Amino acid sequence: MSRILIVDPDVKACTRNKIQLSQAGYECQVIACPEKALAYLSSQMVDLVISDINLPAAQGRAFIQRARQRFDMPIIGLLACFSAEQRTKAYRHGVDICVTKSDNSSELLACVYAMLRRVSIEQQRKPLKSDDMQFNQRLKRLPLTNTEMELLNYLFARKGDAVSKIELQEGVLQREYSPFDRNLDVHISNIRKKMIKTGLNMALIKTVRGVGYRFELPQ
Repeated sequence: MSRILIVDPDVKACTRNKIQLSQAGYECQVIACPEKALAYLSSQMVDLVISDINLPAAQGRAFIQRARQRFDMPIIGLLACFSAEQRTKAYRHGVDICVTKSDNSSELLACVYAMLRRVSIEQQRKPLKSDDMQFNQRLKRLPLTNTEMELLNYLFARKGDAVSKIELQEGVLQREYSPFDRNLDVHISNIRKKMIKTGLNMALIKTVRGVGYRFELPQ
């Protein structure tokens, strides 16, 4: 079941959209506050975001920009009515497609289906090099920040090998190594927590005492 996050303080519109999307077989979470929505994305796996672009104080555009920078999933922007200029600005801020915010949700439902189908096709074209496709997809769908994704990809590319903290700190995080710097450990801890929440085993990333970390594929 695909999971969708709706970011919109409009209770009536959210209720209408959530009912129709739920009836179509999607799992929906509604959050009115953009900051809370970003926190949710950091901890939960989401396949698609639907966000009102014109939230108060330009929060809608700011939320979309930040979500686009940190996470990799399609974003549908909602506008009550929009001109070609408004649509262009929305695309520049990071939405994949704009939909009119109206009482008729059929257009939104069609766009959700099209976006998720496109993502599914792209993921199938670029599988991780492992024998278990389902495992690959679960890895790809982890709600990671850009830095966390870079670390995971680096460890995955070297799977089975112990990668030193110095190599990860300087090669991936672009920071000078210090034995007192816990930044790398915090990132690894966050990745593990997100693995647990999405049903993956945190032991996929093993700590190699005195060296660093190693990614091990499940048997």
